[in-house]
Amino acid sequence: MLIKKITIKLVFGSIQVLLSLVAILLAILLRFNAFDMQVALNTSVAAINFYVMFLLVFGFVFIVAGLFLVYDWWES
Repeated sequence: MLIKKITIKLVFGSIQVLLSLVAILLAILLRFNAFDMQVALNTSVAAINFYVMFLLVFGFVFIVAGLFLVYDWWES
């Protein structure tokens, strides 16, 4: 049972870090208009700035939370 609990921490922590990195990558692609995403989404510049800030903030918060899960797995 202990091995299963420890493995779940590692799996969920790793998935959380990967998803937050994808969110940050999406924010960077959106900010620099890669693949002409701003035109495809048909949004204003103010909305794009809001989306980028939203994705960056939550991306960094989720990276920290995921790394804490991995650290807790590492220490146990």
